[in-house]
Amino acid sequence: MIKELEEMYSLDPLEIKLGLERMHEVLEKFGNPQKKLKVIHVAGTNGKGSVCAMLQSILSHAGKKTGCYTSPHILEFNERITIKYQKIKDQDIAKLFNEIKKTGVRLTFFEVSTVLAILHFAEQEVDYAIFEVGLGGRLDATNVFDSPRVTVITNIDLDHTEFLGKTRSEISKEKAGILRKGVPLFTSETNLIIQDLCDDLGSPFVLCTPYNGEISLKGKYQKRNAGIAVQVAKYLGIDYNAIIAGIADAKWPGRLEYIEPNVLIDAAHNPAGMIELKQHLEQIKFRKLNIIFGASNSKDTSSMIKQIPECDNLIFTKSNVMKPADPHNFRKVRDDGIVIEDCAEAYKHARKLTKENDLLVICGSIYLLGEILKQIKINK
Repeated sequence: MIKELEEMYSLDPLEIKLGLERMHEVLEKFGNPQKKLKVIHVAGTNGKGSVCAMLQSILSHAGKKTGCYTSPHILEFNERITIKYQKIKDQDIAKLFNEIKKTGVRLTFFEVSTVLAILHFAEQEVDYAIFEVGLGGRLDATNVFDSPRVTVITNIDLDHTEFLGKTRSEISKEKAGILRKGVPLFTSETNLIIQDLCDDLGSPFVLCTPYNGEISLKGKYQKRNAGIAVQVAKYLGIDYNAIIAGIADAKWPGRLEYIEPNVLIDAAHNPAGMIELKQHLEQIKFRKLNIIFGASNSKDTSSMIKQIPECDNLIFTKSNVMKPADPHNFRKVRDDGIVIEDCAEAYKHARKLTKENDLLVICGSIYLLGEILKQIKINK
């Protein structure tokens, strides 16, 4: 890892300071490069990354130089900032990080990451810049675009309730903070609060229906995400052949992804995501089902565990990064699970239990997926 990334991580990747004052201050020192970008701003509880990936694929198929900023990453930071699927290079991270440091503005890890993406996309003169909201919307570090081309709210569910509110109504208002006067909103969420806010701003509210064509990403819910991406692309005037090809070719790692013929990983990191995973598993065939589950301590782990389907072997574990929840506490909800704290050992144990016609599912945390994938890569 380059020393600049090590220094960035020392800022504490999980530190959250909601508010836009620092972002505006540092961007002002760079001449407000965010104003030069044609932005697609994507918020929502689940599906944000999938919509971003589909849009990047569509726009790339249309010959557009497209930047995409998502979070978190699975294996390396560079995944967060891409242009036409090419990850930002270490030397560009180093150069831009040192420029940001020279401003003297003290930023969080996520704020630095966001400024990095803005500067990189502006320097590379991308045709479109897709930005995934990190947390909520209204006070998220990405919410510095005065005039995005379009805004997206994939859906609304309960997550990050300690920051966004305890009810869907409160969370809706926070996520709707990305709305801008006259800028259309694309969503699959039939939400009266968001509709009313769009009306107040004179912003067209576009309710998107599921896409019925061929998609590359697995899961019935991806049809909803694809429906949003298709409507956004149509609004931007993208050729329909590029839309069809882009949706069919989109890639988004860690979402119902088979890393081996009988090993499925899914970044279901909140109760809604676990419900979608459970519904997907009900539609596929296997002899025995084995599950590895781990989660961050900021999540509603109790509600997540309640959505884990009945299985033959359930293993609770934790990642080695990002403040994981104690897996011993998971047994208070599901006492049929065993605890293997080291996630690499948990994977080795589960692999031995999983025979040819069985299915092993690894879920609950993006960070857990990353740790296990690193171990698999090391051992190959």
